Amino acid sequence: DKELREMRVNELVEAHRKFILRTLPEVIRGEKTLTMETLSHLRVYFDQIMSSEPYRYLRRVTMDFAGIKPGFEGDVLDLGCGTGVSTIQVAERVRGRVVGVDSSEKNVEAAKIRAKELRLDNVEFRVMDARDVHKHFGEEFEAVTAFALMHYVPNPEAVVAAAYKVLKPGGILCIGLDRFVKREGEIIFNIEPL
Repeated sequence: DKELREMRVNELVEAHRKFILRTLPEVIRGEKTLTMETLSHLRVYFDQIMSSEPYRYLRRVTMDFAGIKPGFEGDVLDLGCGTGVSTIQVAERVRGRVVGVDSSEKNVEAAKIRAKELRLDNVEFRVMDARDVHKHFGEEFEAVTAFALMHYVPNPEAVVAAAYKVLKPGGILCIGLDRFVKREGEIIFNIEPL
């Protein structure tokens, strides 16, 4: 039921926001940048959040909205794949090769183990900076996804530019964006498809 899903998503978003407010107050105050290194220390937490049904639901809705529906024909590149949760969800949905890239070697190793345990043969993982994907791939993907990346990189424009260079003409760029929003002196953690 849609109302129940929305309630669960809102609860999860609130839990995520509280965790970040409690754990990373310097980030919220703008005194510290949330980096990929910081995030790698939070791997277990993010794994639980990204694996939860509300986040799986948000990714499904985002992919549906972007046109990456079940049975999608084509290859997909997933940027900022972390431990592979989002990449595997994409791989379960499409008919084609799915490549997950992440700058953390530990994340990529965890993702490889996860995919092997699930016996997925259409997914692979590589250690790579999302800003450099165009140096490793040509125009070979029908879609590029980024579900938990853009809000953490210091220069998201460089990621978008690199992503467009690896898309085939008419390809799909699908971005899920978490962002901190300041409104009337309070900080709100917001998640929305972009």
